Amino acid sequence: MSPRARGVLAAISGLALLLVVLAGFAKLPDFGVYLGPYGTLVDELAPIQRKIPNAITAVNFDYRGLDTMGEEFILFAAVAGLTLVLRKDRRDTTDAPLPSAGLRGRADRSDAIRAFGLAGIAVTIAFGVYVAIHPHLTPGGGFQGGTITSGFAALIFLALGYRPLKRYAPHQRTEPIEAIGAAGYVLVGVATLAAAGAFLANCLPLGASGEFFSTGTIPVINLCVAVEVVAGFVVVFGEFADETRFEVDDEAEVEP
Repeated sequence: MSPRARGVLAAISGLALLLVVLAGFAKLPDFGVYLGPYGTLVDELAPIQRKIPNAITAVNFDYRGLDTMGEEFILFAAVAGLTLVLRKDRRDTTDAPLPSAGLRGRADRSDAIRAFGLAGIAVTIAFGVYVAIHPHLTPGGGFQGGTITSGFAALIFLALGYRPLKRYAPHQRTEPIEAIGAAGYVLVGVATLAAAGAFLANCLPLGASGEFFSTGTIPVINLCVAVEVVAGFVVVFGEFADETRFEVDDEAEVEP
């Protein structure tokens, strides 16, 4: 296909997409008008049926828990695909990777960078874990908190360097943890199927609303998601760090 033909095809496709988007906007309800009875029912029933003040979490990890399991495995598959592609490219390439600033250790970082980086790691982990483990009480959850928590790996790389990242979060450790988190979700579903006759049925004691140990299986499923998300993103950070690595003599590299 000639460049001119490709341009015409792209213009026609873009125009068709624009018309669809404009038609969708034209049929949107007025601002403040909610036309979803399902959401109203969840708001009314979730505190009663699941003893949970956060209806969104009830939807994610209970009423539509199967959908959330699919979303978790989308992330799992994306991480696996990225890892396979990058590792294959690194094996096949014959050119040396470009140098990346800060891979040689202490010599490339000031004391301030290391100090603020270490403080950032502590704050990131603390805040991320808090967001991850309280979704049944406050906004948050395994996806949000796990993503935040995984930022510690990027901070280790930026503040300390490549070798500390690989020492504290090697792929030999993070990949099995990611798999355990993903498999845990399925195992909870299988266990509830055996115990209650329905996949992902909430069959654990619900406790009292507002308590940390409450809402049945919801915190258990959320924990599986958090583990998978943290480990998955740490794997990704590790792969990106590998992409920037360059070889130096052992005598020349300064250990952090």
